[in-house]
Amino acid sequence: TESTMKSVLQYSSSSTEVSCIIIALSILCSIPVLLMLLAITRCAVHINCRFLITSWALSLQGYLINVCLIHWQNFIPESTPHFETTRFHLLFANSILHMCCTCFEMKIALERIVSTRRPHIYHDSTFSYRWNLPCTVLPLLSGSIIGYSGYVKGHPMALLFPSVVDFFTILINSYGIRFLELRFDSLFGKATLNARYQVKESLRVARIMHPIYSITFLLKIHCFNCAFSAIFLIVHCDFVKNAILSFFGQERSSKSSRVGSVDSHEQTTIAYFTMLETSWN
Repeated sequence: TESTMKSVLQYSSSSTEVSCIIIALSILCSIPVLLMLLAITRCAVHINCRFLITSWALSLQGYLINVCLIHWQNFIPESTPHFETTRFHLLFANSILHMCCTCFEMKIALERIVSTRRPHIYHDSTFSYRWNLPCTVLPLLSGSIIGYSGYVKGHPMALLFPSVVDFFTILINSYGIRFLELRFDSLFGKATLNARYQVKESLRVARIMHPIYSITFLLKIHCFNCAFSAIFLIVHCDFVKNAILSFFGQERSSKSSRVGSVDSHEQTTIAYFTMLETSWN
């Protein structure tokens, strides 16, 4: 166990030049994450979804900060008191934050599906402690177990568990997209505008998040994944993009306030959603 711990610590250490590059990249990657975090607090999405995406963004930001701290230690003499203990704690925190990022991604995928079971009720519901409290405790607990198993007990395979969760997140979200498409079609003409908007919003988020889940699973460069996730969400998610533009005082392009003649149910619904989103923002 001790030899494994030393090898992990040695592997995580690198030259000061490499550390400078990684710290600079981490700071650079933090910019889009902070923008996403700022925007999501201003978006017109359900409070449960906002909480999960905000927690996910905080986990991404925390991970980047922790990476900076890990590599900053390369500028501190190893003779410094508690040097090894501090590095161990940072690596332990790294596993917790990584697991938080992974678990919150899965929870976002699950919440989008759950939100459409009774969308007319869910749309007007308040913050769910029964749903969100376990969503917060579970990543912290599982990350602690993984960190203990990997860094203390010397089981490096435990550190691969987040990849397993990423894989199941892709499967859940793939099912969710198909389920939400069918759910949306089945509600046309049978539910309120708010109920249909809830399903449409869930489908939109599920589609946008799917490439993020895939890249996170396939590419294990976590600093890049943090930046990619934030940038992709900002660019492709209208309500996040509009929140950022609104924060910086830029007006959105004008949208028609009337629903004109359209040829399909889909176009009609999108037009109504545009009106509703405009009134919300």
